[in-house]
Amino acid sequence: MDWVVVVDDDVTNLKMAGRILSKHDMRVTTLKSGMALIEYIKTNKPDLILLDIMMPGLDGFETLRRLKEQMSPSEEIPVIFLTADENQESETRGLALGAMDFNKKPFVPDVLVLRARHTIELVRLQRNLERENERIRSELAMASRIQAAMLPGIFPAFPERKEFDVYASMDPAKEVGGDFYDFYLLDDNHL
Repeated sequence: MDWVVVVDDDVTNLKMAGRILSKHDMRVTTLKSGMALIEYIKTNKPDLILLDIMMPGLDGFETLRRLKEQMSPSEEIPVIFLTADENQESETRGLALGAMDFNKKPFVPDVLVLRARHTIELVRLQRNLERENERIRSELAMASRIQAAMLPGIFPAFPERKEFDVYASMDPAKEVGGDFYDFYLLDDNHL
């Protein structure tokens, strides 16, 4: 079940958002201030934060700024700003601070639910992709080490033979790949 924290100083908005999201099988926690959210996030990791911009004390912008300082990029929780403001400067500022989206108040239930679900799914897919990329990088590094270990690496290869020296190296085209090589004496006169 997706978990959404809604932060707004207006109790009516908290109840409305809570009711809308709960009806769509989302776990909802409501908080009344930015400071309450900052403390709450220290021990809780919801899937999404819906954050009002205009609140007494810490406004939504300052709250988001402090949240970003508190969390590493890999553990950041996506934020959608809630606002009745039509000001494009607020939207630009919020997006520049790292908000994922904006949702207008009063809430349109279907829009609120769809934005929440889409944002949660997008972040989930991004994190899965990052984990998969890390797994692939790790496997390619291991394959590169295995490949390098299969190639001759002791030089000169035939120290008892003074009439020639053989040296070689191999750099894969990417992490793994390229042609393999080896050398050996077929007989006393042929390498």
